Amino acid sequence: MSQVQLKSGKFFKCEEGQLILDAALEAGILLEHSCKTGRCGSCRARIISGKTQSILQENGLSSAEIDAGWILSCARTPIGSIKIDAEDLSDYPLEKPKTFPCRISCLEDLSPDVMKVSLRLPPGASFSYRAGQHIDVIAPLGMRRSYSLANKASSKGEIELHIRRVVGGGMSQYWFEQAKSNDLLRINGPKGTFFLRSIEGLDLIFLATGTGMAPIKAMLEDLASNQVFGRPRSIKLFWGGRCIQDLYWDPVIPDVTFEFRPTLSKADSGWKGSRAYVQDLALMGVDDISNVSVYACGSSTMIKSAQSQFLAAGLKSDRFIFDAFVSSS
Repeated sequence: MSQVQLKSGKFFKCEEGQLILDAALEAGILLEHSCKTGRCGSCRARIISGKTQSILQENGLSSAEIDAGWILSCARTPIGSIKIDAEDLSDYPLEKPKTFPCRISCLEDLSPDVMKVSLRLPPGASFSYRAGQHIDVIAPLGMRRSYSLANKASSKGEIELHIRRVVGGGMSQYWFEQAKSNDLLRINGPKGTFFLRSIEGLDLIFLATGTGMAPIKAMLEDLASNQVFGRPRSIKLFWGGRCIQDLYWDPVIPDVTFEFRPTLSKADSGWKGSRAYVQDLALMGVDDISNVSVYACGSSTMIKSAQSQFLAAGLKSDRFIFDAFVSSS
């Protein structure tokens, strides 16, 4: 058995061959994570001392990051005692994932390739989550995919998802060709650590591409209802897509004020707005990086670029919180 110590001084035991993230969660210590398959990069940590062994491929890290001593806690096990630099989120307790039955209450096309799916849980089902988290949906024939929750937690047991069509995808075929109102499904969750932290007095920057807007919509709803840790000084939302149809939601949230900056990379000549990447557009307007906190969700390409650019500009590493979408159908 090995001992894993965090930079904060906390430590936990890890069985031989056990993944670092699993051991931490088992010990009641919450580390950053999302996909738990080595692909998204959310659970990255830096080795301070000691050695680890790879169990899963670390596709969420670049070769430069690996050379610099970064690992993914969901993909590695310690060899002897180690010390790592990883943020401890134990001050933000999360519900443990559970499986619930649910039924489709509504299917609504938001754009030619994005659908809003509304699910209802059984009366009395106790399902709560932090805005920004995701769930697994288990469809007929056992197909299972992860989707961000697009609305704040509701006492009415209603869940909103924004689902993009993936050509040739089995789950996409179900949603866009077979699913109908009242279908019986199952969900498992909540999952992940993409949620608002302490934001008192900060300048919040939200970055989204595609359906990465879904969890950010939920976060904005939470801000409107004051179900968060403090009040920010300012809020800016940057949403990127290829064409105007990709901006499938009108970002208006009652009782919360924010600046909205859309940007399109392949819009026709009628588009008069920005054509920059969301991360480039966001950085252009930053006056005081020391007071910024970034929440980013979308393609892994955008996440990697945004993280690199914001950290190079002086952003504290623990103020770049992200959920990188990994390929699924």
